Amino acid sequence: MLLFYYSMALVDNFESYSAGDLNGQGSWTGDTALDVQTSVVNSGSKAVSLVAGVDYKFCKATFTAEGDGNQVFYIRKSIASAGNLMVRFFESTNLKFYVQFDDVGDITLIGSSTIAILVSNASANTWYKIEVQWQTSDNTVRGRVNDGTWSSYGAAMSAFTSIDGLDIGGGNAYQTASYYFDDFSEGIVEKSVSDIGGGIDAISRDKQFTISEIGTGIDLIARDKQFIITDIGTGIDNVTRGLEIIITDYGIGFETAERQIATQISISEYGVGWETIEAELTAQERKLRKVVHISVYDADGNYIKTWNDADFTGFRKKINGGLEECIIKLARKFDDYGEYYDVKLNNEVRIKITDEDTIGTADKEKLIYSGYISKYEPFIEGGKEGVTISCLGYYTKFAQDIYKNGTTTTITESATDVGTMFRNLMDRYRAETSNPKLNYTNESIETTGTTATYTFEMMTYREAIDIIKKLAPANWWWYVGADHLVKFKPKPTATTHTFIFGRHFTSVRVEKGMEKIKNAVLFWNQITGTGQIYKLYKDEASVNDYGRRITKYIDPGRVGSTTDADKIAEGIIEEHKEPDIKVIVEIIDNNYSSKGYDIESIEPGDTCVFLGFSDALNETFKENMIITEVEYHLNRAILIIEPLSASIVDRIEEIARGLENSQSKDAPTSYTA
Repeated sequence: MLLFYYSMALVDNFESYSAGDLNGQGSWTGDTALDVQTSVVNSGSKAVSLVAGVDYKFCKATFTAEGDGNQVFYIRKSIASAGNLMVRFFESTNLKFYVQFDDVGDITLIGSSTIAILVSNASANTWYKIEVQWQTSDNTVRGRVNDGTWSSYGAAMSAFTSIDGLDIGGGNAYQTASYYFDDFSEGIVEKSVSDIGGGIDAISRDKQFTISEIGTGIDLIARDKQFIITDIGTGIDNVTRGLEIIITDYGIGFETAERQIATQISISEYGVGWETIEAELTAQERKLRKVVHISVYDADGNYIKTWNDADFTGFRKKINGGLEECIIKLARKFDDYGEYYDVKLNNEVRIKITDEDTIGTADKEKLIYSGYISKYEPFIEGGKEGVTISCLGYYTKFAQDIYKNGTTTTITESATDVGTMFRNLMDRYRAETSNPKLNYTNESIETTGTTATYTFEMMTYREAIDIIKKLAPANWWWYVGADHLVKFKPKPTATTHTFIFGRHFTSVRVEKGMEKIKNAVLFWNQITGTGQIYKLYKDEASVNDYGRRITKYIDPGRVGSTTDADKIAEGIIEEHKEPDIKVIVEIIDNNYSSKGYDIESIEPGDTCVFLGFSDALNETFKENMIITEVEYHLNRAILIIEPLSASIVDRIEEIARGLENSQSKDAPTSYTA
């Protein structure tokens, strides 16, 4: 049996030094811009600071050469996005790897390439505990922050036999900012155990073990951060409360593994396997499997900080719209909650998640929400203090300004493809709006193949978009997601998602009704005499089945041709002539259940099919149904799905927005059938 400890590297808390230049004190040599100071410290009374500039400046310390080793240190920046704070590790004069608090606000570990983003969108004026661990057997290094989960090992810049020095400093800062360094110390001891014969009775309370070639096994392993266990013979009797367990190639296996507070349990190449794995993880334990990052930016998109005291329950996103209200609660003092800084009206809030579906992607995370602060409410309730933040998706900005070109608020489109109309509107929105967040591409806003003529008079952008939607063929929709990309597309022909009853969901509800059937439209362009269009449209089959169910559509003189009136009225009937059939289903997230689904991949406008039902339900659960609404929660998503084109979207109330009784004044006495 072999047991060994990873050795410490540099130990220095700067307490014995004089205030002033770090250069020349202890083993430190380098630029005199790095100073020992007493104003900002992690612990004790002293730390090192650097007033960063464009030029890079460093100061280096040497220590006894270490083969496999650990290093702990603390870093801080006064402005998260100001330049690159760096701690670099050397063998002699050869750089092998480094930690960087970079100019986009991320803390990264870099070797031959980026090994890991240890913190995404790190906060200013916050101390971060960094720990790096290197090994010479394969010339790799890994890291972690604030005693969190270790990153994977990654290759150093080149092979090394030891590390014997590091330097601190940085630069490339185009705004005045201060970098701080403190408390360089030994890392947590790690043990490596190999070639075990008679076994080990108990191992407890250590940070990490690497265990290989176990013979008769280990009786008990408890309360440990991480295990990497390979080539187990007769197994391990009991493993409890490990944060991470990676187990490969064992024979008889574990008898029990209970209540792992686990971010990862990876098991492969086993013989008999575990006899029992106790119960489902509790909700709190499962929640550790999905990490939420909530960051705030100013209206220009400049990073302010990450909210580590935030909590949210969910939000909705809808077709023919976008991300709706998201309520976030911050644990802040009633009279000190960051007002006019991070808690400021119109600041942008972005929510990203990291889970088992994103960890293998390039970004390691997925943006699920982006909105602006529309309201905030500090509160005191029963001794608890905080502030409630209300955010709205950026599509709501369409309703807050007039569609215009300079001072001209009347815009006419003549024989223009309806998709091109939408693109033209977006061009004006971006030209007329200060700091527009919303954008489009020719792929995101498609042309319809249908042309129309229409005059938009003193309309908001949202009102104009509603008109464009009505002029389009049936089953076209628009949507603005977290990426701010505006989409205008037909119902997809290919299936986006397949949901299996009993696996991805166990709860489903179907609503059928005829209350919202509209099988006749009485259209009037509010002109009498020359240019008048006053016409009744209807679908005879629907009228025969359900009776005539009419809606009025009054357009104040903007539609000048019967052809364009036909497009609007017939489109309304086509989408609303059949009974409303709505499927409401709750999809389980796969980070909280082995039978779940990647709910972050589900967007309004996607299509889906359901499996696991009898053929008798084919009409209700027909293929290629469109998802019109998603109610997102961390552990589940509630979907509203419209299987019939008649109810692709329910907008009758908004279609009738301008149909007050006053608009019917002076209507013609008879219409054209």
